[in-house]
Amino acid sequence: MMTSIWDDAIAALEPIHEALEELSGHGSWASLVDELRTCLVAVARAPGPNLELHPSLARATQLTTTLVVAGVWPQDRVEALRPAFNACIGSGGGEWAGERGAQADSWMGFRASRKRPRVNALPSFCEPEPPYDIPTDPPEVSGVVVDYSVVEALPVEALGSELVEQCLEDLSLVSRHRWERFLSESGNEEQTMLRLGDAFCVVGEAAPQHLRAWWQNQAARDPYQAFAIGYALGVCAGAQHLELLRACLEELDPTDSESGRCAADALQLITRPERRPLVEHWRSASHPVIRAAALELGTRRLDGQAWLSVEEVGSSLADPNPSIVLAALRGLARLGTLPEGLVPQVHQLMLGPLGQDVAVEAARCFALCGHSAPFIALRQDGRAYAAWGERVLEVLVWFGSTEDLGLLQHFLKRAPQTADTLDAVARFGVVETYAYLLHALEQEELADDALKGLITLLGPLPEDADPLLVTTWQAQLKRVKPKPGVRYRRGQPWQPRVVASEIAAGHLSRREVQARTDELVVRLGGLPQPDLTAFGDELDGQLSDLLSGLGNLNARFNAGSYDCYTRDRQAGGAA
Repeated sequence: MMTSIWDDAIAALEPIHEALEELSGHGSWASLVDELRTCLVAVARAPGPNLELHPSLARATQLTTTLVVAGVWPQDRVEALRPAFNACIGSGGGEWAGERGAQADSWMGFRASRKRPRVNALPSFCEPEPPYDIPTDPPEVSGVVVDYSVVEALPVEALGSELVEQCLEDLSLVSRHRWERFLSESGNEEQTMLRLGDAFCVVGEAAPQHLRAWWQNQAARDPYQAFAIGYALGVCAGAQHLELLRACLEELDPTDSESGRCAADALQLITRPERRPLVEHWRSASHPVIRAAALELGTRRLDGQAWLSVEEVGSSLADPNPSIVLAALRGLARLGTLPEGLVPQVHQLMLGPLGQDVAVEAARCFALCGHSAPFIALRQDGRAYAAWGERVLEVLVWFGSTEDLGLLQHFLKRAPQTADTLDAVARFGVVETYAYLLHALEQEELADDALKGLITLLGPLPEDADPLLVTTWQAQLKRVKPKPGVRYRRGQPWQPRVVASEIAAGHLSRREVQARTDELVVRLGGLPQPDLTAFGDELDGQLSDLLSGLGNLNARFNAGSYDCYTRDRQAGGAA
């Protein structure tokens, strides 16, 4: 079977060999062509996949991406490398020596005071089910009478299946709410998660099999379903349940990066000794979503420091699978370090050879690691807008100034009005965009998002004001008395303390808090990034440390200015 897969992977490289022959006559590409041919020949001559081919494939991907970005080759040249890359990565997996004898808490029932998930050994139900004896004639009793003709006897197995299905459906929903609803509400959602984890374990040793059946019966995949199975299996003691999680994730589309992230989010919440060896084991998996989950989990500071080094994460940038590259870019941004040797590679990815999501994440990686390359590209390289689409507005929020108002207005004429564009325009903070937000307020499907944007820009309204009336916001604008050239947030000149109070109020979702912490890190430089996927008690401490530190920065930040430490530090230079 492996031979057939390898033969197919080698056959997929034939168009690249043929295209190289056509390039041989172009002197400007001669050295690149020679090196790429050397890499591909080494792969083609190998009798089968092995990890020793990884450097050749990684370099071949970098060189091919260069030709794609230059417009010489189409994007499918990079995609042709994926089968060989995946086969080689998966050839060195071996058996996982996970700690199967993990310590599990004894079963004590749900404790309302518990703030974190606990790992439980699944109870075993070995006794046969008692027979169900439903009488044919109802007994003569007073009060409520049961109609035994319509009673359905539900076996324990069927009851367990229904309970597992309901737990997983609820976990999917709660995990979405935890990310998208107000941060102040996440405590209730996390308590619900604890209860659902306990309920899943009550089903006993049959619960994982019911989970597998539920997973396979899903007609459409939702990334939060991956969170649900990751959390449910994560609270079950024993490495075999994490191996079942891997088997489920292997059924996903290889480009489904969000499901890998959500699975890592779930495993992050559950403290157990198998997680670190799991990261090492999953990094050599053949399926991209498994490798992406390993990168996501391995770059989070679960033991006070990340389990994967910057070099280990950076090596994955050459992977031709977008899901892996996305996870690697997020990991580098999380670590806050981008070695100079990786800068050219990230710059290529930022211009879109692997799609918009990768391009935007590459720009974010640059920004959070202290490079102004996205802003330079925005002003000087016409490919930036094509690569980022309407998400180009986020780069202006990070780096832009009043000099970029014309650029902002140019993009707004081309970009569709969406929740993301309205939020970005509001956070940019220039009152000239007030009319843009009012126009969206009059559209029913955008009214809620426009209202959020107007509050972000001009601040909350008086209690008796009707927020959906244009005249209400005209009056609010007069109260703010905006001045030209001043950046505003919630009706006040932008300052770190204003953003801090905005976050501390708890009326933002984790997604919205993420946008603001990104902005703070780029604008102010050197700030610790809170891990917004962490459980509430841990996140509260991280946010408290961040927000308390912002108060000390107000004195050296001009209120209402568009100062940007990252931009100004590298003004006029390339990242």
